Amino acid sequence: MILVDKKLLKFFCFLFFLLIFGCSNKSQSKHLISGSTMGTTYNITILGIVENETKLKISLEEILDSVNISFSTYNNNSEISKINNYDTGLIKLSKNFSYVLKKALYYCDISNGKYDITISPLVKLWGFESFKEVKVPQNNLILEQLANVGYKKIHLSNNFLVKQNKKIQIDLNSIAKGFAVDRISEFLYNNGFKNHLVEIGGELKSSRFGDSKKKWIIGIQNPQNLSVIKKINLSNMSMATSGTYNNFFEIDGVQYSHLINPMTGFPIDHQTVSATVISKECIDSDALATVLMTMMPSEGIDFINNLDNIEAMIIKLDEKGNLIEFLSKGFSSFIVGD
Repeated sequence: MILVDKKLLKFFCFLFFLLIFGCSNKSQSKHLISGSTMGTTYNITILGIVENETKLKISLEEILDSVNISFSTYNNNSEISKINNYDTGLIKLSKNFSYVLKKALYYCDISNGKYDITISPLVKLWGFESFKEVKVPQNNLILEQLANVGYKKIHLSNNFLVKQNKKIQIDLNSIAKGFAVDRISEFLYNNGFKNHLVEIGGELKSSRFGDSKKKWIIGIQNPQNLSVIKKINLSNMSMATSGTYNNFFEIDGVQYSHLINPMTGFPIDHQTVSATVISKECIDSDALATVLMTMMPSEGIDFINNLDNIEAMIIKLDEKGNLIEFLSKGFSSFIVGD
């Protein structure tokens, strides 16, 4: 599970939305609707006529608020907080929550548990939730919390959830933003705004065309600096990037990553610094970018190559500080000018 300092994450995701190239035709009006949601920012670009931008923004923020009230672990009245506070037994879920949870459990399963949405107890134990008191826990405390972790300890069936252990805590932050992007894009398309680009916290989805029937061109940032490492040609697709470059802490000369292995309770030791995923739906891109950060680069690319209609780029930092790129079989087809 990705564990990132929130200030770093906000900065990182802001840079990853980055640049939209090639949308320069003055003949088509461009509208940018921006704001804050889900602990981050959103930017929605619409090409064409928008008769009432204020009214449209209200409608869009109603959708975002509905997603937030379902999945925010910082809101005690959210659906997920109520579920986490619930004892064992049958829990009725909303349709949207059930859909997102089903997706998340699918990725937990096909990653063989390297991605696990119940890892919160370990996150808190290591101090990664707030990053104010990061520490190496005693082994007995890690073992104690491992008993409260494991996606197979929750069961979903027909919009009902059962927790085997009342201490199980679900966290869907690694997939909820992608779901919100899909919801916003669907709303825009259904209401006649066919040319658009939706971005929430670095996760994004494009319509078929940008300006002048050109595809959207999106920049991916070099994890080490502000330069653009790749330009991506995106048309009616979604893209998400996760990364942890320079995101570690050091105690007694030992460096620890902020990635926790849910099977051992200890940080993962590898040099993956970012993972970018392209897929049809942003909910999948969002989750898979997180999944790949739990894997070695070669393992992650093999994993993606066995999935249909999904492409990825993983960047590794070698011992000399050089960036090494790993691409899935079809990722190159999205790259502009490489």
